[in-house]
Amino acid sequence: MTALEVYAARSGLTMYRISKISGLPPSTIKNAFKKTLGQTTIRTLQAIAKTVQASPGELLDELLEIEETIVRQELNDINELIKQQLIVLGYTIVD
Repeated sequence: MTALEVYAARSGLTMYRISKISGLPPSTIKNAFKKTLGQTTIRTLQAIAKTVQASPGELLDELLEIEETIVRQELNDINELIKQQLIVLGYTIVD
């Protein structure tokens, strides 16, 4: 999941509703939901901020926190997979 998908789910927003309120085409919102924050345009973030009645800065701060949590979880998942593979290969794991 992307930060925007998580944010929308937490806020009870759908892509359709964001599109309707922000005035952005549904395809723009759909594409934004697939991208990382670094790939999302300022115009799109501003429109979404308007939708949730937040400043662009407030929205961006929250999205950055969500994205950091997502990345941290992905790294933890990768670390666990590596540990499992090392155990399969006969290595002893010491935490």
